Amino acid sequence: MEGIFPISLNPYLASLADVSYSDDTKRSIVNDTRIVIDLDKFATSKKKLCGSEQMASFDAFHIDKANKQYLLEFKDQPPKNINSNEIQKKVVCSTALLLLFYQQDTTYKEFSANTSLFVIFKDDENENSFYRLPSEMKKWIEPNPAKREEPLLFEFSSEYKSSFKEIHTIPESIFKKDYFPYIFE
Repeated sequence: MEGIFPISLNPYLASLADVSYSDDTKRSIVNDTRIVIDLDKFATSKKKLCGSEQMASFDAFHIDKANKQYLLEFKDQPPKNINSNEIQKKVVCSTALLLLFYQQDTTYKEFSANTSLFVIFKDDENENSFYRLPSEMKKWIEPNPAKREEPLLFEFSSEYKSSFKEIHTIPESIFKKDYFPYIFE
């Protein structure tokens, strides 16, 4: 895995367990040693880009064996507690960060056509979430063009939906069961 990243990114490599760790709950959402780019650490190193503020960033960036790219954000809280504006800011800043300092020869169109976004949040057994609603109720919620039975949470506008290969806003159990084996095969 380390061979596909330029030497300059070595200081930003971390395990999935490290990038999905929550200081609040003292647990990793994905307890796995596979290596990804720690985008938070990478953004910290480029702090002066936004004056005195640090760029908002997704937690991780991963490129699989087929050169498909993934932006991963781990939220150890239920979706009702997640700020949609913060997620959208992280999408824009993470994309800019990667295009400016990692994939300078890539156009935005190429980047977005090959990149999938994942916002992975805490399963909440007590919450009456979308995933437990009857199918008749699902038609009232914004559909996700990436996968019909998944909702698209966090107010992703049409610009986002058309600017990335796929967008997934899913509980950690669905990520671990349906996507983790495919992305990290």
